[in-house]
Amino acid sequence: MVCSPVFYPAKFEREGQAYNVSFRDIPEAITCGDNFEDALQMAKDALFTSVDFYREEDRTLPPPSECQEGEILIALVQALI
Repeated sequence: MVCSPVFYPAKFEREGQAYNVSFRDIPEAITCGDNFEDALQMAKDALFTSVDFYREEDRTLPPPSECQEGEILIALVQALI
């Protein structure tokens, strides 16, 4: 089995010390964190959980868009068999 990363762009919006995070390619993946590090971890979890729902519902996962200014790429590792 080989693992291949796919990168989805995430938008981090600061609100005081906290951050809101959203993925334009996967609108179900939204989250927040008390600080940037927390928001980054929460973003990874939200992306993974949303992708899991896509698979459970047998929905096609949208391909990732190119990263735009102000976005951060979040890795999603997919197993290839």
